[in-house]
Amino acid sequence: MRRFTAKLVILATVALTAVALMAVPAAGHWTEIFHGDDHGTNDHSHFNISDHECDGNRVYGNAYDASGYRGPAYDEDGCGGTYRHLDGLNYSSYRICEEGVSCTAFRGT
Repeated sequence: MRRFTAKLVILATVALTAVALMAVPAAGHWTEIFHGDDHGTNDHSHFNISDHECDGNRVYGNAYDASGYRGPAYDEDGCGGTYRHLDGLNYSSYRICEEGVSCTAFRGT
């Protein structure tokens, strides 16, 4: 009887652990944000900013991670289409701005 009880406890522990792990968000979660044609993406560990408008206004991004505020990071190539990366750890919110125009609201991930 004790062996059956021990096996039942182990089985219940494994089942509860599996359920708990399913509730944890995936680390690869990917989100994006737009300011007109300007673009930002976030996969929790990299925040990418790209200026897609040839209007002379630089694009930059701000983000918050576990250690607090990160940024700004500017896309310096104008409308060249290259992405500027802001590396960090587990970004919780981010936004992109067009210098001299406006910013998007902070978006949570």
